[in-house]
Amino acid sequence: MDKIGAQGRGESVWLTWFFCHTARRFAALLRCLGQLSDAEQYEKAASQLGEAANNAWDGAWYLRGWHDEGSPVGSTQNANCQIDSVSQSFAALCQEADPMRVNAALTSAIVRLFDPMHGTVALFTPPFSDARPYPGYIESYGPGFRENGGQYTHGAVWLVMALLKQNRPDDALPLLEALLPANHAGAAYGAEPYVLSADVYTNPDCPGRAGWSWYTGSSGWLWRIVLEDLFGLHFVSGEPVFSPRLPSSWPSCTVTLRTDTGEKRCFLLNSDGTVTEQTSSACQ
Repeated sequence: MDKIGAQGRGESVWLTWFFCHTARRFAALLRCLGQLSDAEQYEKAASQLGEAANNAWDGAWYLRGWHDEGSPVGSTQNANCQIDSVSQSFAALCQEADPMRVNAALTSAIVRLFDPMHGTVALFTPPFSDARPYPGYIESYGPGFRENGGQYTHGAVWLVMALLKQNRPDDALPLLEALLPANHAGAAYGAEPYVLSADVYTNPDCPGRAGWSWYTGSSGWLWRIVLEDLFGLHFVSGEPVFSPRLPSSWPSCTVTLRTDTGEKRCFLLNSDGTVTEQTSSACQ
């Protein structure tokens, strides 16, 4: 979308959420270093910009941004890109975003972007095609290919992350399962069943067709989100701590960790949030 805001007057709601989240995390580090005035500066900026982003509400989801001349992107007013995934997902990371709006936006994203028949989670819909104002080189991809309304897997993984952070594992699970290549029919998917692809097409001529496999960036994100947001694994002073958000269809699951000495530690995670460390003999 390199032509949106090319004259310096455009705005990005997603980038505002991203700044707010990053600024607050950086402020926390500054507080640990005793640099309180600098921390307050970042926190103030995050608060002001976060409130502005929260006002970028289109009725059932957040806008993606505005063109230089002030027309919106990611709105029901648009013929193309009426709803964009990342603006909804990153709102879940920011305390300034109204929780009711965040949950409404995530529900809209599921309804509008998830295609359970073909197992795709589109980045936005509808794709750009002869759009005015011109959004940029994204339109050089055909409609439903790659970033132009296809499943750009980074964005799909971030939507799963947002649902888990909002404690909606039952909604996150179908999207998580759709991301796994092994759950796609091989002939239609057309890529390896054991690695994540950068994108999956939503174009009606080849729905569910994968492109650019072995995409380690989105694979790394998926790995982190399963560990940190689904299983709730974090380390405090070197010790594993769990705060699981398991779907109701999973009564429990077992997580086995291997220490740097080769020792195995097994933890039983329950859907009610309780966690029990198993005896070493129970580890498989």
